[in-house]
Amino acid sequence: MVTVKTLVNRLWGQNPPGRARYAPELRPASASRPRLPGGRCTGAHRPHGYVIETAPDALDLYRFTPLVRQGRTALAEGAPARAAPLLGEARGLWRGDPLSDLPAHLVRAGWWPALDEQRLDAMKLRIDADLVLGRAADVLPELRGLIGEYPPREHFWTQRMLELFHCGRRGEALESYREVTALLAGELGVRARGRAQAGPPTAAGSRPGPDRGTGGEGGHGHGTAICPWR
Repeated sequence: MVTVKTLVNRLWGQNPPGRARYAPELRPASASRPRLPGGRCTGAHRPHGYVIETAPDALDLYRFTPLVRQGRTALAEGAPARAAPLLGEARGLWRGDPLSDLPAHLVRAGWWPALDEQRLDAMKLRIDADLVLGRAADVLPELRGLIGEYPPREHFWTQRMLELFHCGRRGEALESYREVTALLAGELGVRARGRAQAGPPTAAGSRPGPDRGTGGEGGHGHGTAICPWR
């Protein structure tokens, strides 16, 4: 349940109208729109606020969260072929920005960062699964776009750097390493962490790491990956 106080704060912030004004305004809204499209969600007024009752699969977020959880578990169990479609389905539930039809000062400012973080996490996991499955030709262009859109996200840089290296494009992998270290040091004043800090593998350590593997369920490893050369 969302209390009247919360609704008032979302709608009017620090300058709400008097109680005699906002209470009558909220109640007709509930009465005039008791159902959302499709009849699967019902809005109702309670003594201290409002509720929207939904079916478990009526909201994309309710479907997104378990799909990501299942995909994460499958990936941790060494089953990328099972993880990739689950995470791909979760990503497909995103059609533009959520709550984009609402002014930022009402709802988006509070909800959007957390939702976007979940979306990026799902993308990171799905790319991990695709890379283990040898889908570099599809993933490398996507990673180029992601590091352009989200420059501080070290994991996307690391994924691209390591995959370029394992595709034999070591010069580009090294250049990617130089770019991310310069970006983090120059714009954010921090050093890269984890694999981004370590840089591309050396020739002696060019074999896939244990978290990437060469087999598993549907995993092909880097030795059989189809790598783009342009």
